[in-house]
Amino acid sequence: MKQPLEMAQEFFITSDGIKLSYYTWSRNPSENSGVLILILHGIGFHAKPYMIAAENIDAADATFAALDFRGHGDSGGVKGELVSARRMVQDITEWVEHMQSAFLASATFLIAESMAGPYGFLYTLQNPEMLSGIVAVAPAVLLSWRQALHPDSLKASMMLLGNASSPGIELGGSRLRSGSRDSRFVFERSEDSIALQSISPKYVLRIAEAIGQLMVQKNLSTKAPVLILHGSHDNILSPWGSRLLHRRLNSPDKSLVILPGAYHTLLWDDTSPTVFNIIGSWISMRLPSDKSAK
Repeated sequence: MKQPLEMAQEFFITSDGIKLSYYTWSRNPSENSGVLILILHGIGFHAKPYMIAAENIDAADATFAALDFRGHGDSGGVKGELVSARRMVQDITEWVEHMQSAFLASATFLIAESMAGPYGFLYTLQNPEMLSGIVAVAPAVLLSWRQALHPDSLKASMMLLGNASSPGIELGGSRLRSGSRDSRFVFERSEDSIALQSISPKYVLRIAEAIGQLMVQKNLSTKAPVLILHGSHDNILSPWGSRLLHRRLNSPDKSLVILPGAYHTLLWDDTSPTVFNIIGSWISMRLPSDKSAK
């Protein structure tokens, strides 16, 4: 029987003076954690719900942690705004260094979901020696044609001519239901007072900036192992984006898994048990030999 998870909320200060929040979960709390599994959240979301990964991913001696991006959750910054891709990657860099210093782990893995995908890869390409691997869960590369034709998307195009900072793009309602078939998740996400329920065209452009910075690079090379997972029925972000990213990535250890029938929210989906098993097994196979043997 598994030991219960112990959760803690912590904070650290970035190099430009912003206080960022993060959560940690562990079954065996220790500063000498064997494995760090760091999580970056999806669009408009925050760190705390990612406890689901800590509960379900089986990794020996692991400490899980999830960051609230600035402007999200309990982190500082302008609520509901994304900063430049450069600053986002710098925040990730400083957080990873902070976590590795605090926990003295022998291995560090990064899980980046949806919106966080391009930021996670930009970090990994710049810091290949810092990670034992990156897992991208339905990474943002290519918007589904269904979302491109969504009324909100068309409205956002018009808003760019006016107030691009106005939060006129709804994340709930039909868009949320088209991205997840987990009714409990849909309800809890809709009622989540900390999560953003709408975003601005400027917010979307910031994500597009990160995708552009990633995909225009001529050489997407990293020594870090890469695992990309995507649902075949993702109505938010096309799985063809993950196929393109996987094809372009130059890594000695890369894998792409397209899950039949799965929707966008792979951590909250009928196929989630399979997703967690895949991630747990993938991580376990890439641990230092003394950890994987446990």
